[in-house]
Amino acid sequence: MHSLYATALSLFLFLISGCSDQKSQTESDKKEHFLRQQIDVMNDAKAVAQTLNQNTKAQEEKAKELTNH
Repeated sequence: MHSLYATALSLFLFLISGCSDQKSQTESDKKEHFLRQQIDVMNDAKAVAQTLNQNTKAQEEKAKELTNH
């Protein structure tokens, strides 16, 4: 899970650095854009976590099958 959070944090910081290049937008537009990026990062992190959980469950089921034989 640490790598998941590290990946999300890295992506978040990358997106923050991209926001500083948009100087022509008004302050409210910048805030809205930033919030949308945060939501995207959180959704991506959630998708990664769900995939990891599915993979873990599949591995646990395989381990149970192997121990039952």
